[in-house]
Amino acid sequence: MPKDILVYGGIHDFSAELFIEAIGQAEEEGAEEITVRINSNGGSPESMYGMAAKMQSFEGTKNVKIDGKARSAGAFLALYADSVEALDVSSFMFHRASWGAYFEANYMDEDTKSVIVKINSDLRRAMEAKLDIPKFEKITGKTLDEIFSMEDRIDVSINAKQAKQVGLVDNIVSITPKKTKALNAQFQKIAAEFGTNVDLLEINSDISAVDENHKNKNMTIQDLKINHPSVYAEAVALGVAEGKSKEKERVSAWSGLYDVDAEAARAGIEGDAELTAVEAVNIVKDAEETRRQAEAAAKEAEANAEDLDTPNPNEEGEDAKALFPDSKYLGKKQIKK
Repeated sequence: MPKDILVYGGIHDFSAELFIEAIGQAEEEGAEEITVRINSNGGSPESMYGMAAKMQSFEGTKNVKIDGKARSAGAFLALYADSVEALDVSSFMFHRASWGAYFEANYMDEDTKSVIVKINSDLRRAMEAKLDIPKFEKITGKTLDEIFSMEDRIDVSINAKQAKQVGLVDNIVSITPKKTKALNAQFQKIAAEFGTNVDLLEINSDISAVDENHKNKNMTIQDLKINHPSVYAEAVALGVAEGKSKEKERVSAWSGLYDVDAEAARAGIEGDAELTAVEAVNIVKDAEETRRQAEAAAKEAEANAEDLDTPNPNEEGEDAKALFPDSKYLGKKQIKK
């Protein structure tokens, strides 16, 4: 029985650490096969990079099952699997790895740029090795050169059927809209019990009608529980994991701004609000403006001090005489030629 490893929610340092530890544990236990279950919007490119490296190092069979969505870092992680299975309601989204538009426009130097360029170079090679690139470019309407251009960040999305066409997905598991609603109801109920949030599956209108010849391809909830790790068990695991790690993720996000604005970071950590992208950008912008104003004020004060403290040898006065005793111009007016 393959060992299941969940990649649910955001991909960040702490979730990457749990992922790497889980694969390490599987190796210690002598597992010959692992199954990585993904339902993620993505996250940090560096964190995903470490997860992909650990996944590649696993010598056994690497399976991936998409339980809803695999976007950004979540989609790239699927490239490193030996086989990929997805629900027919699953979705995928690819774009180049990025530090974020604001950071790249205002703070990215050659060192940080070289890191992201290296990551994108490796991600592109992984796509080229796994996917039918001509089909991918035809379906998305975008070339790899456009997707990986450092001039912009382009998002391209594909569904499960398209993912199979381009070679990312090997097998699609179909569920009817009725079963999708039932699964979502279970997700919501269990999420409420554990005080967390969970992303719901999208209802696929293309399978609203199921004829008699294809009924055997549609799984019941019980079939899903038998053939895959229990939906209930997964949701419980998600609730427990998020209950323990949600706060760690929140604190980690605020801590990342400590060097930018210690007071704002401390207030965020002590409060209970999550740090949004907009808040992070505003804090960085405010800190930058405060720094700029402080530098301008310091320069102005320095200039004023120089004007006040430096005597003019062409003016009379005890200070001038003390500093310029040999000046032949003291007490005399300069004659302009």
